[in-house]
Amino acid sequence: MKFIDSKMHGIIDYLYVIFLLAAPALFNLSDFTASYAYVLAGLAFVVTILTDFEVGIFKVIPFPIHGIIDLFMGILLVISPWLFNFAVYETDRNLFLVLGFVVLLVFTFTRFRQPIEQT
Repeated sequence: MKFIDSKMHGIIDYLYVIFLLAAPALFNLSDFTASYAYVLAGLAFVVTILTDFEVGIFKVIPFPIHGIIDLFMGILLVISPWLFNFAVYETDRNLFLVLGFVVLLVFTFTRFRQPIEQT
């Protein structure tokens, strides 16, 4: 069941950006993962403001394409601790695992396409 509409998804995206910006201070992340969180926040912000949905500003990226980007971002977040060698830092690793799974859950429950109207 997909219960997250495009407007709610956009609000979640902006909250995600704020969380990523706050995460280094909240969780005392290592220098690399703090920088990584800031880069991801910037990328997520750019994708969100460029998406064609209620909370997008420039409306260049179709919402279904935004969904594909989210899918890949969720996967990247989950594998990041091993891909970028910070799995030894327990807090950093666990934070990015949780973030990845949350992004994948939001992706799973978002309606990226409008339902076909029944006639």
